[in-house]
Amino acid sequence: MDDPVDMEHDACKGLETEVGSVFPQAKNKECMRHLYQNFLKKYSGEVFTNHLYPIARSYTQVLFQWHMKKFFEFAPEAIEYLEEHHNRIWYRCAFSENNKCDYLTNNVLESFNAQIKKFKCLLLHELVDRIRELIMEKRYTTKMLARQWTDGILPNVMKELNLISNNLKVVKVSVSDVDIAEVTILDEWNNQKRQTVDL
Repeated sequence: MDDPVDMEHDACKGLETEVGSVFPQAKNKECMRHLYQNFLKKYSGEVFTNHLYPIARSYTQVLFQWHMKKFFEFAPEAIEYLEEHHNRIWYRCAFSENNKCDYLTNNVLESFNAQIKKFKCLLLHELVDRIRELIMEKRYTTKMLARQWTDGILPNVMKELNLISNNLKVVKVSVSDVDIAEVTILDEWNNQKRQTVDL
């Protein structure tokens, strides 16, 4: 196995041990939803609810450290708690670039388990065949939906892009290739910032 495989799970210690023995190079990610629930049992306050998910969503070390600093200023022991009890990967800036999945939760796995729950009593070859049928049906449904899209971009992605770009003050867009441009924007203090956008 050349590239490490990322595995997401919550507190299943047995699963963690077994995955580690079968896939020794796998990167273990922690489900952010479970981390969030556990963390808020111990720490509460606006600083945590305002910064914990942004920490996890941060793609850059700079943004990650800025949000972590807010934690540290308010409660330094919260950082120690995270390092001790949630030491697997749970924030995006630590994800490997080899992995093309940036999910923070294990919702995909839970959704899959919910779909195959009723088939778990089947013999192994019957279970695998039923999963094959489910995948076939899901791919067909997805293909039919994709034929209705005119933009070539998922509707939810378009909606999110429109939401986050509505308040941007774009000064200039300099195109350097078919899918690459340098975008100059004004931040909230009217300073110009440049960002490379690679579609």
